[in-house]
Amino acid sequence: MIHATAIVSPKARLGADIDVGPFTIIHDDVQIGDGAVIGSHCEIGLPSALAEGAPLVIGDSALIRSHSIFYQGSTFGNRLVTGHRVTVREKTVAGENLQIGTLSDLQGHCSIGNYVRFHSNVHIGQKSSIGSFVWIFPYVVLTNDPHPPSTVLRGPRIEDFAAIATMSMILPGVTVGEGALVGAHSSVNRDVAPNTVAAGAPAKFVCNANEIKLKDGTGRPAYPWRNQRLGVAAVEVVTPGVGGAAGAVFELDLVGVANKLGRGTRGHGVRSHITVHAAVCTDQGALTHRHAGQDHRHGGDGRKVFDARATQHGAGRVRVV
Repeated sequence: MIHATAIVSPKARLGADIDVGPFTIIHDDVQIGDGAVIGSHCEIGLPSALAEGAPLVIGDSALIRSHSIFYQGSTFGNRLVTGHRVTVREKTVAGENLQIGTLSDLQGHCSIGNYVRFHSNVHIGQKSSIGSFVWIFPYVVLTNDPHPPSTVLRGPRIEDFAAIATMSMILPGVTVGEGALVGAHSSVNRDVAPNTVAAGAPAKFVCNANEIKLKDGTGRPAYPWRNQRLGVAAVEVVTPGVGGAAGAVFELDLVGVANKLGRGTRGHGVRSHITVHAAVCTDQGALTHRHAGQDHRHGGDGRKVFDARATQHGAGRVRVV
């Protein structure tokens, strides 16, 4: 339903079953998928010369809360969710299931992967590159000018599964590696290696991420956090020539993650290299891999089948439970 006070351009392309709240404006160069909900007092597709004529494209099942502004020229996958008073500038390209917290500001000309979480009051500078399954907590700032004020822009790169804790600042051109953790109140002026912890001002190496234990009395590693949240229980290796070697590192197609998060069962094509430390066989107690066109099964007793010693690479599929 489109509220009577909303202003929707006849040139905008809206999908089925869309709700548009009071006093919201939807401009000409806008494409919105089915099932979107847009709150009151939003401005969607605000015209800008910086968009260079590109439309604003928002996928299915979006939820954009009140007083948010999206400029023309960005693209978002399905299930975009925002808080209130979010601002998104031109040429932001984002994947599925992006969540943008209240009062966050994306300055555009940036790329964002799938299943990324920005908490409230996050600032993403231009030229930032953010992978998939990244967590960025409140008041984090990604900067881009190495000697302000200048016209030189070098955005940070945040790789898959990284987490940046509250009130941290990532300086221009810095890479935060896959699975890394940046501690709260940090100023990061140099690269953070994958699967490590960096903290302080300036940030320095603290430890390997898997040395941090959950504070729940179990003594289990808190990182990689994806092991805790996804509940990985089995891996099906589908690349010919790659077996179930102990500690194998697989390039995983995260089929099933959507189902785990209550978003349906279709695979969404997100890919990332993941070391599986505790993949317990649950498919009739066995691990399956495909080699030379044949299925091969390993295990059978529910034991852990990977122990992080090998370095093989392949492609596979995660089943989450």
